[in-house]
Amino acid sequence: MAALSSIKSYIKVHTPPKLWAFLHEKRQTLRRAVYLFNRSTRRSIVDPILERWFLFKLRTSRKKQIAQYFANTPLRKLQLGAGINCLPDWLNSEAFVPSSFKLSITTDKNYIYLDVCQPFPMEDNSVDYIFHEHVIEHLNYHQGHFMLKECFRVLKPGGRVRIATPDLQFFVGLYGSGINAEQRLFLKEYVRFNSKVWSHDLNHVRNNEAVFVLNHNFRAWGHQFIYDYATLADALEITGFVETERQAPHKSRDIHLRNLEYRKEIVGILDALIIEARKPLSPSV
Repeated sequence: MAALSSIKSYIKVHTPPKLWAFLHEKRQTLRRAVYLFNRSTRRSIVDPILERWFLFKLRTSRKKQIAQYFANTPLRKLQLGAGINCLPDWLNSEAFVPSSFKLSITTDKNYIYLDVCQPFPMEDNSVDYIFHEHVIEHLNYHQGHFMLKECFRVLKPGGRVRIATPDLQFFVGLYGSGINAEQRLFLKEYVRFNSKVWSHDLNHVRNNEAVFVLNHNFRAWGHQFIYDYATLADALEITGFVETERQAPHKSRDIHLRNLEYRKEIVGILDALIIEARKPLSPSV
């Protein structure tokens, strides 16, 4: 390093100032070009390769995880899009890669990688219960219908699905002058949660909360399709489910589907659309 420094000093002293400035400028330009090339190469070549390798590793390991869970668990319960809501005795799955949940699906034996837009890695009629909370609204309508068909396929006859998602009818009801005290409290809490707790998207909101809340809920977090009860119930019935019924948060006629939702505050409870449905015991039912 000392030798290189000496050589650099010698060249600088014996080089005309204008030529030295020109060479120094070109050196900085060359460094910038190399930096941009390396960054571009990583994004276009290295990162996709690493992501494919990571997904291959997850798909390979999940075969063993599913087999072990099925072998050790008489009552098979699958959660889709689990995030940080790791339910005991459930096979929790996640598919946001890379994401804040990547640690969960690589370090916790109860998590598997499962992309709900692809065929589920389970055989037909192999699962007793399926639960997913705030997943289906992240899919467009056709993707959501595909996910419901996969739920139907892997559920055993008589198996049940429980879905929690934002309620379009509730949010539409927030707009206007005739809202009640509970709705006004929800608006204020929604703004607070999304300016200090969950995100900082609504820091600027001072008045007309309903307008900002409606726009935020329809576009935030990658939301693509917000359901009301009639539309989601219809999608379930088209898929083949029966006994479609709305449920209150954390409540169910079935003991195995109680107290599953992660959200327990007014935001997440008051605006929740929760539906359960059953797969018929036979195709003719």
